[in-house]
Amino acid sequence: MHDKVLIVDFGSQVTQLIARRVREEKVYSEIVPYQKAEAAIREMKPKAVILSGGPASVLDKDAPLAPKAIYEAEIPVLGICYGEQVMVHQLGGQVEGGHHREFGRAEVTVTEESPLFEGVWLKGEKYPVWMSHGDRVTKLPKGFHVFGTSSNAPIAIISRSEVSRRVSAIRGSRSTSPSQRRRSNSCAGCAGVATRAPSAT
Repeated sequence: MHDKVLIVDFGSQVTQLIARRVREEKVYSEIVPYQKAEAAIREMKPKAVILSGGPASVLDKDAPLAPKAIYEAEIPVLGICYGEQVMVHQLGGQVEGGHHREFGRAEVTVTEESPLFEGVWLKGEKYPVWMSHGDRVTKLPKGFHVFGTSSNAPIAIISRSEVSRRVSAIRGSRSTSPSQRRRSNSCAGCAGVATRAPSAT
């Protein structure tokens, strides 16, 4: 039986790229739309979950959200872009709109060491990412800590590191620099996923 990663799609243009990068680490992954995520987590019993980006705002009425089952499953969760904001919103933090919009190439500064960055990003250094945001996180959920910032987002990379409930999120949708080691950290180190033969879809 494969270890599996479930990717919950909120409409990001790069969801397929996320899945491909996970599979390049020889990890089985499946993409499901957020509307079907609750059923998928029961059926798949994934080892980890990735919440994708998307064009919505968590401040919108009827904004797409992740099922509570994901947070209750006691498995690692990685939120990217909108996925970060969904996570913060649902776990008791605060997301605000009306701030300066970031779109295109930006830089994040690593403020704390994390298993997600091990061997790739160094504390105190700046790294390029791709941003597309109008909202930003202004208050962390209980138990979370800031691991990175950007010029327009004091809370850009966050994590809650309890064993078996590790939850991380990054505001940037993708790095513009080589990221294979970071993907490996996400799959094997942070999520505890055994790398095996990759699956198709």
